[in-house]
Amino acid sequence: MKRFLTILLFAILGISTTFAQTFTANAPTGQLLSFVVTYRSNVCVMAGNRNISGNLTIPSSVTYNGTTYTVESIENFTNCAGLTSVTIPNTVTSIGTGSFAYCSGLTSLVVSSGNTQFDSRGNCNAIINTRNNCLVVGCKNTVIPNSVTSIGNAAFHGCSGLTSVTIPNSVVSIGTHVFAACTGLTSVTIPNNGWAGISDCAFSGCTGLTSVTIPNTVTYIGTSAFDGCTGLASFTIPDAVTTIGSNAFKDCTSLPSVTIPSSVTNISGNPFNGCAGLTSIVVASGNTVYDSRDNCNAIIETNRNVLIAGCKNTTIPNSVTTINNMAFYFCTSLTSVTIPNSVAYIGGSAFAACTGLTSVTIGNSVSRIGELAFASCYSLYSITFKPTNPPSIYRAFDYVPRDASVFVPCDRLATYIATPHYDYFNSISPDCGNNGGNDNGGNGSGNNGGNNGGNNNGNGGNNGGNNNGNGGNNGGGNLNAIAELANAGISLTTQNGSIRITGVEGLPVTLYDIQGRRLTYLQAHTSTINFPVPHTGIYMVRIANLPAQRVAILR
Repeated sequence: MKRFLTILLFAILGISTTFAQTFTANAPTGQLLSFVVTYRSNVCVMAGNRNISGNLTIPSSVTYNGTTYTVESIENFTNCAGLTSVTIPNTVTSIGTGSFAYCSGLTSLVVSSGNTQFDSRGNCNAIINTRNNCLVVGCKNTVIPNSVTSIGNAAFHGCSGLTSVTIPNSVVSIGTHVFAACTGLTSVTIPNNGWAGISDCAFSGCTGLTSVTIPNTVTYIGTSAFDGCTGLASFTIPDAVTTIGSNAFKDCTSLPSVTIPSSVTNISGNPFNGCAGLTSIVVASGNTVYDSRDNCNAIIETNRNVLIAGCKNTTIPNSVTTINNMAFYFCTSLTSVTIPNSVAYIGGSAFAACTGLTSVTIGNSVSRIGELAFASCYSLYSITFKPTNPPSIYRAFDYVPRDASVFVPCDRLATYIATPHYDYFNSISPDCGNNGGNDNGGNGSGNNGGNNGGNNNGNGGNNGGNNNGNGGNNGGGNLNAIAELANAGISLTTQNGSIRITGVEGLPVTLYDIQGRRLTYLQAHTSTINFPVPHTGIYMVRIANLPAQRVAILR
């Protein structure tokens, strides 16, 4: 592998692998440098190791084994964080993209006079291509001259000491990764002079960036342009923008709201993956391709009814037919979701890594749930399936708790259990509607193991229901169960349609409806567990061999 990579590097540098030769020598300032013979008597210089530090003067020539070579190109001083200054000789005609990326300590860049390819005009502390006025390498002390017309790919990549930058009016374009990982950069103003767009990854990883001013001439925002700008608290998409690239604002966790202007006609994937703080998404009226119908706080592709991006406050409209891949990816603040009956397909990773998601209801038209759709939703303990025919769920719930409470249509339990991949869950329970309360007759269940399945009084042993009967046997049964549970250090409470049980770590817990049908069983792995239940009504909870206790869910 190492030999392959060496040959590949030589090929990139235009070196004949037959005659390629490498050697090391010290710079005039003492640092160890590595040289690769490119052709004839020329060499490319690169860092001998990542410990190079201090003020570096790159030599114009170097002698090895009696041969003197001219230094004509520079490659790969990446991650030499100890470098403080670099002087480029007049012999250098080529500098590789990103050659000084992550050299965070650089404060000075100087090109020797007489170099016909590069210069550092006006003591700007940068390397500029003289012929096309493109700034190719900058540092934290760079002052961009007004004669520069473009900033090259990765020119400031990893320059963490850069805190502010003034882009002059002469600059009309920037390359990819230009300011990527400039973690100290706090604000940027792009001149209003005809810029066409923000390039891919231009500001990705600028965690300190809090505000960006974009001119109205910008028509596109590139892929991952602001990916990982966790401090970005506001952003206005100009009205001229037509295209927003995938992951353009990924992991901008401080961004609270976004408005998509009517000019936008092309959105690639979900530009807002991982924007956990996003609470409002609005598509401007007049947009012919996208909408946010019914104040849903989402972006929907109008013609196909595909939801492509949502947030924690999204309400999925009943007109949506597809939830796109990664539509809610890493929306960690999303706590519950109801998939409406109009939806037929949930895309891959649609809700993946929504670590705050606790419950989901799958609408009755869903036929397929894509791979990893709910993967790594570690808190998802309540899943209700409404479809008569079990949806395909191959790997859809990877890393979801296996002991989640899973409910399926009452008369389709056997079908779900027999369907591939549903055996991922420890148990599946029938959702049989609201039972109990006023049932007549029937057998007792739970506390007394005998005559009454009702609430407090019963009616001579035959009624399973009201509070008005006479002479029943079970008036104190539930009180006895409560007492025994309390003696065992166990307590039951209800809240927001769930039964919360504490003190049950390591114990088997079973939930029944009032007619004695088992709904859910699990082995408790933590001290406290929650049982979400599908309907109001009376339920029975049995813990290990202790008496069962009735619990009323009133919502």
